[in-house]
Amino acid sequence: MRTISAITISTFKEAVRDKVFYNLVIFSLIVLASSRILGLLSSGQEIKIVMDVGLGCISIFGLIISIFIGGNLVYKEIERGTIQTIIVKPIDRHEYIIGKYLGLLLIIFLNLIFMTIGFYVILKGISGTWNFSIIQSIFLIFVELMVISSIAIMFSTFLSPLLSILLTFCLFTMGHLSEDFLFIVEKMEGSFLKFVSKIIYYILPHLSNFNIKNEIVHGFSVSGDYIFSSSLYGVSYSFATIFLAIIIFRNRNFK
Repeated sequence: MRTISAITISTFKEAVRDKVFYNLVIFSLIVLASSRILGLLSSGQEIKIVMDVGLGCISIFGLIISIFIGGNLVYKEIERGTIQTIIVKPIDRHEYIIGKYLGLLLIIFLNLIFMTIGFYVILKGISGTWNFSIIQSIFLIFVELMVISSIAIMFSTFLSPLLSILLTFCLFTMGHLSEDFLFIVEKMEGSFLKFVSKIIYYILPHLSNFNIKNEIVHGFSVSGDYIFSSSLYGVSYSFATIFLAIIIFRNRNFK
C-alpha cells in the first residue's frame, strides 16, 4: 500500500504542476460562469439552463482531463526511458498501474470539487437555495470518469498517446450509444453476426447509465437503488479494465 500511495501522490503532484491542468480548471470555471449569461437570455428558464449547461461543462471538462492525462500517463514514462528505472526498483508492476490510476482519479476528483463549488455559487446566486439533488448527477459523472480513466490508462500501456486518446474517445462515444447499438443488433437476421454483435455490446461500457442530467434538471427524483446499481457497474467495469491493463503491462518487455 505504501508503494501505491507514493505513486498516487507522485502522479497527482506531477499533473498539478502541469499548466494544462490549471488551464482546464480555470477555463471550465469561466464556462460555468458564462452559463449564467445564457440563463439570463432565457426568461423563465434561467435555473434550468444554468443547471443543464453547468452539469454539461462539469462532464465535458472532466472527460478532457480523463482522456488527455490518462492517455499519456504510462506511455510518457516509456517514451522518456524512465520506466526501466522504475521497474527495477522494488515496485511490482500492478502497484505502478494502480498508483497511476488512483493518482488520475485524485486529479479528477479535485477538478470536480472546484467546478462543483463554482456551480453551487452560481446557482445560489440565482435561486437563493441549495439544490442537493445535483450531487447525485455529479457523483455519477465521477463514476463515469472512473470508467473512462481506466480505459485511457489501459490503452496507454501499449499505445501512443494519440492512439490512446482517439480510441478512448471512440469508446466513450460508443458507450453513450450502446442502447441504440443493442436496438440495431436485435433487428439483425444472421445468427452469427447477431451473436458477435451482442458480445461487442456487453464489452462496451454502458455510459448512458451514468447520465441523469435531464432528470435532475427537470426536477425528477432518481432512486437510491439506481444510483447504487449504476455505481456498482461503473466500479466493476473500472476494476476489470485496470486488471486488463496490469496483465498487458506485466507482459511488456522494456529492455
